[in-house]
Amino acid sequence: MHDKKHIEQLLSDYCIGRISKGDAQILQQWVEENQENRMEAILFISIYRKRRAIHFLDNYSTDKVKHSIARRLSKRKRYRLVAGWASVAASIVMLLSIATMFYLFHDQPIEQRFAEQVKQTPWENKAILKLSSGEEIFLNPDSLQELRDENVMISQTKDKGLHYSIAETLPKQVPELTYNTLIVPRGGEYSATLSDGTRIWLNSESELRYPVEFTGSQREVYIKGEAYFDVVHKSKQPFIVHAYDVQTNVLGTSFNVNAYEADIIAVTLEEGKVQVNLAEQSGTLTPGMQANVDAKNGILTMDSVNSQLYTSWRNGLFDFEDITLEELSIKLSRWYDIDFVFESEDAKTKTFTGAVKRNRTLGFTLDFLEMTSNVQFTVDDKTIIIRTK
Repeated sequence: MHDKKHIEQLLSDYCIGRISKGDAQILQQWVEENQENRMEAILFISIYRKRRAIHFLDNYSTDKVKHSIARRLSKRKRYRLVAGWASVAASIVMLLSIATMFYLFHDQPIEQRFAEQVKQTPWENKAILKLSSGEEIFLNPDSLQELRDENVMISQTKDKGLHYSIAETLPKQVPELTYNTLIVPRGGEYSATLSDGTRIWLNSESELRYPVEFTGSQREVYIKGEAYFDVVHKSKQPFIVHAYDVQTNVLGTSFNVNAYEADIIAVTLEEGKVQVNLAEQSGTLTPGMQANVDAKNGILTMDSVNSQLYTSWRNGLFDFEDITLEELSIKLSRWYDIDFVFESEDAKTKTFTGAVKRNRTLGFTLDFLEMTSNVQFTVDDKTIIIRTK
């Protein structure tokens, strides 16, 4: 008889190829007990292998992989030993390895159900740049070569997005504080390197307002939606991010701000140190911490989190742990520019743990979710109807 932690360890040992004959027998019986156990095992291995495939294992240990589904294994039964080493190995490979690799790493087989109905493919780089003059430029990797706004030259590269640089050949003068606005619609993402060297990644349905050139004693920008910041350190000119009523102060660091709603805002820190302020309240974050703001009720809380879950979008990944289907549908809606409608209310609270690359088609993602749960999707033009099976 073995508890959940033992099963987690066996799955971990299987993933790294060091499982013993006896332990493999235990794991085989657990996998064959029911469909739910098989799905849990597939999810566990999918998380492990997906992270390895995108080079996340350097900072995402086996212990963290085990923790990511620990809660979902907490109610499992205890298990008995069975014999047959050869059949054990074959069964585990067939049930886990092949199934996981087949479903997660190949588009065509998994998309058969939705291939003709759902053709939305996310377009990774699109945005609108609003200049200080009010002129709007529609951006894609080939749309903007180089232009001037006040004392700054704006250029663009395919891999790094917009780039602001102070033109040394222009007349030396004290610039006025003028702003550009970068608007990313649903179904897109974009990045920009500001005039101080700070780089910012914008997620879908987000808007960033920022000075063309930073002057004065502070660097201040304004975000609606979600953005990841890699801020250049300047001790005499702190960087400040405004998200509605929440202010984040930083000297130089890497962090994520989620501010799709004025009342609910989250700041997640990966490196450095930031201070989050809400009216008279403030809190200091260290790496691996998150500040959650309930602005409507004036509440600021701080917790330790797995920051990767909140920043992986910047690296092209949907990474989720015990997320409800209602929360996940909101993320997918922004990325694929499509609407979700729940026909079954109980489907909203179904939880998911896994990782899917953001460049997968919507059809792939829907089929993956169907196979790992008891929910069903029906496509009606640009609306996805969700019900329980």
